[in-house]
Amino acid sequence: MMKIIRLLVLMLVLTLIGTFGFHYLEDWSLLDSVYMAVISLSTVGYGTPHDLSPQGKIFVILYLMLSLGFFLYILSEIGRVLLETQLRDWFKERKMTKELQTLEDHYIICGFGGMGKNVCNELSEKDCGFVIIDRDPEAIKEANSYHWPWILGDATDDQVLKAAGIDRAKGLAAVLPSDSDNVYVVLSARILSSDIQIIAKASDDSVISKLEKAGANRVVSLYATGASRISQLLTNPKVTDFLESFSATGTEVDFAEVEVTKESPYLNKNLIEAGFRDQGLIIVGIRHPNGELMLPPSTTHAIGIGDLLIVAGKSDAMKSILETA
Repeated sequence: MMKIIRLLVLMLVLTLIGTFGFHYLEDWSLLDSVYMAVISLSTVGYGTPHDLSPQGKIFVILYLMLSLGFFLYILSEIGRVLLETQLRDWFKERKMTKELQTLEDHYIICGFGGMGKNVCNELSEKDCGFVIIDRDPEAIKEANSYHWPWILGDATDDQVLKAAGIDRAKGLAAVLPSDSDNVYVVLSARILSSDIQIIAKASDDSVISKLEKAGANRVVSLYATGASRISQLLTNPKVTDFLESFSATGTEVDFAEVEVTKESPYLNKNLIEAGFRDQGLIIVGIRHPNGELMLPPSTTHAIGIGDLLIVAGKSDAMKSILETA
C-alpha cells in the first residue's frame, strides 16, 4: 500500500511540474495548465487549449522526454502491485479452504468478540484445532494476525457452517454478541449435526431455555456465572485461588475428559493398575455410560468401555493421555 502511495505522489509531482511550466511559460490559467500537463503526460492527444509558443513547444518536448518514462513506469508498477495483492489474497483463500477441508474433530467458534478470543486462546494453548466464523472483516483481520483458521461469513448461514466442517467437528461455541443469533446458530448446528457438542453464551437468563430447546448441550449465562464467581470469591477465597490454577492460561495443570474405548490401554484395569498417579494425573471422577457419576471413584473400580474419565494433572501428561486414550 505504501508503494502505491509513493507512486501516486511521484505522478502528482510530474503533473505539478507540467502545470507550473505551462502556467509560467504560456501564462495560461491553472485549469488549462493542469489539463495540458495531464494530456501531455498521458499522451491521450485531445489537443491543446491554446496555441503553443516556441518556448512552450520546447517545454513539451523536454517534458515528455523526461516524464513519459516515469509515467509508464508508475502505471506498470501500480498494476503489478494490485495484481500481486489479488494473487496473494487468492492464494491465501485457497490455502485456507484446503486447511479447512483437512480439519477433523475440531471446534467451531462462532463469533470473535471478547469471549470468542479468550476461547480461541485457550484452545490454542491446548493445541486443539479450531476455526473462527465472524462476519466482521476487522475481527477476521485480527484472527488472521494470529494465523488461526477463519471464515468471513454469517454463522447463522447453513452453508457457512458446512464450510467450517460442522459434519466433522467435535464441538461448537456460539458466542455471538446477539442472543437471538446464538439461538439461530445453535438450532442450525443441531439440525446439521445431531451429535456435536454445542456450548452457547447467554447474555440474558430468559434466553437460556430457548438455547437449550434449540439444542445446546450447555449454556453459559454471563450474569449467573459472574454472580457465582463473586460469591465463591467472597466465601471461599483460598479454595477459589486453588481452583484457578487449573483453569488459568499458561499454568502447568489442566482438566480433561477421556472417553474409554475398546482400544484404550486402560480398559478393564482398575485405577491403581492404570498407573495414572505415576504419570502425574488424578482421576477425580468417572461418569458411566448410563449417566451415573462416581465421585470420588474407587481405586479398585474396573474401567469399562464408554466410561468418561475426568482427569486433572499436568498439561504435558494430559496431552499424553489424550493421545493414547
